[in-house]
Amino acid sequence: DELISSLFTAAETWLNQSSVKKILGPLSFNINQEVGLLIEGFQTPPNIMMPNGKKHYQYAFERHGYYKSMDIYSYDMAARFKPPPLMTKLLKLLPNELKTRALDKNKIADDLETLRLIFNDAWSGNWGFTPFTKKEFLHLGREMLKIIPNSFIQIAEINGEPVAFIALIPNINPIIHSMNGKILPFGWVKLLYHLKWKYPKQARIPLMGVKKKYHNTKLGPGLALKVVDSLRSPGISKGVETVEMSWILENNSAMRNIIKILGGVKTKTYRIFEKKI
Repeated sequence: DELISSLFTAAETWLNQSSVKKILGPLSFNINQEVGLLIEGFQTPPNIMMPNGKKHYQYAFERHGYYKSMDIYSYDMAARFKPPPLMTKLLKLLPNELKTRALDKNKIADDLETLRLIFNDAWSGNWGFTPFTKKEFLHLGREMLKIIPNSFIQIAEINGEPVAFIALIPNINPIIHSMNGKILPFGWVKLLYHLKWKYPKQARIPLMGVKKKYHNTKLGPGLALKVVDSLRSPGISKGVETVEMSWILENNSAMRNIIKILGGVKTKTYRIFEKKI
């Protein structure tokens, strides 16, 4: 307790001296990365690019005057599922001109920029939104493409106009854990072996977006379901059995309804705290 108190005091003192008036976190560099403190769902290990923690961390924050700012959720769903009637109905509302395609390996930079623009537009009204910069998103995309096939990124277009996208990434955390976190000298061989011949059975959807002009329209839910559906075949062909959709803001009722339609089950809750100083 004394050590934890010293850490909070040191951080708050430094921030106070820097004229900061409010603390928000835990966050990585911004809200588009690893965020939140795990408060529910300790029985299973974290998925890739998701934080972990101990139960007593929550009480440490609360004891030092921090209170809930926002909760975010993780959901699990089966990769193989029979589209429910409501999903089928919503997909039928989509125009015939709608097509989905994988990321174009010959136009990676252009397609990543398309994804960035859709994401920034789709999420611009959400709590805590921070837009991706072009450099930041290009770096993230190229890092992801080192471990995923192009088919794990799907783009929906209407008459050639990109309107939605989704990305899937394999959960390599168990592999990294079995290597004790060490890539060198031979850990990379084990990682490549799994990605080539023994693909992870669990994956995560870390990025997804539907253009804002389709929000609150009859096409919006269908577009979200369409890009999710477009990932089923690529994922199943690699042996993926379960998919985590994370993270989802507690007040994002539209996305939570989509996940409910797909049969998703909430598995973890993360909390972002705040404190005025």
